Amino acid sequence: MEDAILNWIVKVAIPLITFAFVIFNKSKDNERRITKIEQDNIYQNKEMEKINTRLVNVENNYAILIRVEEQLKTLFKQNEEIKQEVKQATSNNKHID
Repeated sequence: MEDAILNWIVKVAIPLITFAFVIFNKSKDNERRITKIEQDNIYQNKEMEKINTRLVNVENNYAILIRVEEQLKTLFKQNEEIKQEVKQATSNNKHID
């Protein structure tokens, strides 16, 4: 009977305990990995929010620059028109004198 119990312990119980121990350690390792991945995910989400905010600012600044460029073009055009009017007015004044 003792031989049967000893045989059962060696052939069944010890491998089952070893298997359970390995599974337990693997689950702890996986839990640590998941925790690290979650932390990395939180960090990456924060970084993405920062980058997204910067991108929105860049897009807004670009839109402002386009509007400023259009206004400058309009001002240069108006300046040229004023120059032409001044030239015409001065040439008309020379003919009158």
